[in-house]
Amino acid sequence: MSRTLPKTIKNDIFFEHVQEYIDAGKEVVFSVRGSSMSPFLEEQDLITVKPLVNITLKIGHIVLAYFKNGYILHRIIHLDKHYVVLAGDANLAQIEKIDRKEIIGFLSEATRNDKQIPLYTRKVLYLAKVWYHIRPLRRVWAKLFKRKINP
Repeated sequence: MSRTLPKTIKNDIFFEHVQEYIDAGKEVVFSVRGSSMSPFLEEQDLITVKPLVNITLKIGHIVLAYFKNGYILHRIIHLDKHYVVLAGDANLAQIEKIDRKEIIGFLSEATRNDKQIPLYTRKVLYLAKVWYHIRPLRRVWAKLFKRKINP
């Protein structure tokens, strides 16, 4: 019996195809890689990204966006008519200010071990907001315990 081995695809190539599907009006399902959205999303969580059709973006939503020649999946922390400010939940300092047209898709659902991860309940949005606003305390904590911090 032959076994199929996982294949590694460069991020830029993978996300170019993701963007093609989303531009064609299709949703895309893939696994989270990296830890920038921890603790709310973890490595290997299965996520669904949908086109921005009939979606009113709000603070707290998680979006896939194009930023500085790469792709990021981060949470909206501020928005206005023209710009959106994003931050990864685990990032202690870095934020990204992007033009709204750089947003590719909306994270509509996520699962971990076949269980739905709540993304946009009142409780989760409140916890995400608090988590963002205690970033200075989290930086101190990380330095005290010499943990690696995401810029």
